[in-house]
Amino acid sequence: MLVNHRLGIALATLAVVVAAAAPAAWSAKIPVAKSNYAKVTLELAGKKTTYHPGETITVSYSTQEHFADNGWIGVIPSEVTHGDEDHNDEFDVAFEYLHKKAKGTVSFKAPAKLGNWDLRMHNTDNHGKEIAFVSFEVK
Repeated sequence: MLVNHRLGIALATLAVVVAAAAPAAWSAKIPVAKSNYAKVTLELAGKKTTYHPGETITVSYSTQEHFADNGWIGVIPSEVTHGDEDHNDEFDVAFEYLHKKAKGTVSFKAPAKLGNWDLRMHNTDNHGKEIAFVSFEVK
């Protein structure tokens, strides 16, 4: 299982849910150290962190802070350096804007290219910061 976190400017929760997950779903909360302004928590539901190309991945998120209308979650290759939204934006293969919603869900299709990928959450699409991420593999 690959679970990662980043400190950012908001209290955030990301969850990866597999479509048609088993009834007895496994979940984990991983608390992260606080910065002066924020705490980030990632939550995975379901034991599965490996997907087939085109399989649906649903991401649930929540935050105590309201991101900009163009805050976003994107699918980005794991080898891309973390932290800078502008840099991540150059490599995303899919994304969804959060539209100032403090919590919600978005769905993606697993990329066609096999390998390691991240779902990365950003506070804005205007020179922002990566707030959180969770990794998965496409086989």
